[in-house]
Amino acid sequence: MIAGVTAANAHMLVLRGLAPVVEPLTQTWQRVWALWRLQAWGIKACSPRIWAM
Repeated sequence: MIAGVTAANAHMLVLRGLAPVVEPLTQTWQRVWALWRLQAWGIKACSPRIWAM
């Protein structure tokens, strides 16, 4: 798996990834999302229901 983050501008971060299967990449994105949410707004992650599919 390969992943990278780019600051597209002062208000946007872009997380990209490439992997032979999607599940590990999805888990990585969810962990990063939770960390960013905690760092940026100080709130715990509350996963959207669509992620439970």
